[in-house]
Amino acid sequence: MSTSGFVSNNRAVISLLLEGMVPRSPGIARAAAGRIGSLLRHAELSREARRYLEGAERRARTAANSIGPRIPAAASGVPRQSAPTPQRRARPAQDALTPALRRLVEAIDSETGLDALEYRGLLSVTDPVGAAERLLNLPTASQTFVDLERVERLDLALERIVLDHADAFSERTVQRAKARLRYYEGVKS
Repeated sequence: MSTSGFVSNNRAVISLLLEGMVPRSPGIARAAAGRIGSLLRHAELSREARRYLEGAERRARTAANSIGPRIPAAASGVPRQSAPTPQRRARPAQDALTPALRRLVEAIDSETGLDALEYRGLLSVTDPVGAAERLLNLPTASQTFVDLERVERLDLALERIVLDHADAFSERTVQRAKARLRYYEGVKS
């Protein structure tokens, strides 16, 4: 009996719910949306949990139909590698990041009305710096970033938090954040 699909689909749902990482594969995104939809239909949930799950389901359904824009390799400014290997981070820098992320999510919600699902997911993990690094080092900009760019509010992008708290992140992640902002802000000019 093969379980690789089962394991892969469950990992995708868990990553989506805990880290806001939308599956790149349309089929896996569709399966994740279905699982979350089932939870929404059958579980008793608080209003906040329901809102969070509805946002996750919406993002997964969107990804099932179209995966977000890629940053051209030349524009990323970072050589292609597998997952980043961050250097040890100073604990005080990491501790300062969580309140900054919380303020960022609240600002996005109150000032734009957008659902910052990936960013909100960073608040629910034990290592928000590691999760942020994984999110920023994907070859695709997060849906929240794309939404913020669409409403011309890149001042609220996670990439800005990375630059403000550069000592908490690997050099690769800091360079990736700079390159992404420079690329998208240059497109508008």
